[in-house]
Amino acid sequence: NYAKLIGLRFAHPELFTSTATLDWKVTPAFWDNGRFLTLSSFGNAKQVVVVGNFTNGEITASTTFPKTGTWYNYMNTTETLNVTAETMNISVPANSFKLFTNFE
Repeated sequence: NYAKLIGLRFAHPELFTSTATLDWKVTPAFWDNGRFLTLSSFGNAKQVVVVGNFTNGEITASTTFPKTGTWYNYMNTTETLNVTAETMNISVPANSFKLFTNFE
């Protein structure tokens, strides 16, 4: 996981500059329903959505995406997600996370 995350940072530095947008959400304000992080490059050309589950059981997290369309599971390159609405329910295993990008 660490290697893939470091690879994301090196391959897409525009997501980690001072012009990038970071949105960190906790809804509601406790851990049970997940933690959410959205990164957007300047102009929103590249976007990343992270859904974290820091509980000991699987959760279904109501996840907000910046836009609809095809999103890619960065940690599992064979999995895509067709986002049909800006808010979708995403299943996340216990003590895990999912990281989606709008680019391959």
